[in-house]
Amino acid sequence: MSDTPKITLPSHVVGSGNLDRLVDTARGFAEASSSENTLKAYKTDWTHFSRWCRMRGTEPLPPSEEMVGLYIADLASGSGPSPTLSVSSIERRLSGLC
Repeated sequence: MSDTPKITLPSHVVGSGNLDRLVDTARGFAEASSSENTLKAYKTDWTHFSRWCRMRGTEPLPPSEEMVGLYIADLASGSGPSPTLSVSSIERRLSGLC
């Protein structure tokens, strides 16, 4: 699937051919592990979290435990532009971050 994240390799192995086959294998496993709809949901969840972080003046990567905790609190409280989410909806949003 075209939405699969690009794997970034350390500079000393880029283009060396040493890990190219393993990268392709890992990408195939990732693509096969979830349905297309699940991957779309993960992308939507990541986009939401990234936007949420940037609106608060921080970058989403790497996601700190503190920022994820604040994100959960915001989703649960409904204090942001979105309504309060149920526990299952919050868990789904978080699964897209892991």
